[in-house]
Amino acid sequence: MRQALRSGRGELRGGMSSRPDTDDLRLARPAALILDMDGLLIDTERLYLEVNALAAAELGYVLTPAQNLGMVGVAIDGCRRLLADAHGDDFPFDAFLAMRCWRREWPTACR
Repeated sequence: MRQALRSGRGELRGGMSSRPDTDDLRLARPAALILDMDGLLIDTERLYLEVNALAAAELGYVLTPAQNLGMVGVAIDGCRRLLADAHGDDFPFDAFLAMRCWRREWPTACR
């Protein structure tokens, strides 16, 4: 069996490339998949709460800590009801959802 030595430029000695052709690339099936739905591994709850507060503030509303925490783990319809009960039926919930999307200017929430 012939051993190939790297030249340091992504090539094998003798001019052969160490990179496979794109036709040869296949995505490997992972041995395991970890889903962090409760924020145990990555503290996403803190970011969720911060983004909610910032989005509400941009729309001219203040979320109390109880209102904000009340939305954790709740489906969208439940969040809509909670905010309508707290701020009135005219609370711009769809705009609130849109504002919660990634925003570069929010310092810690989306980085």
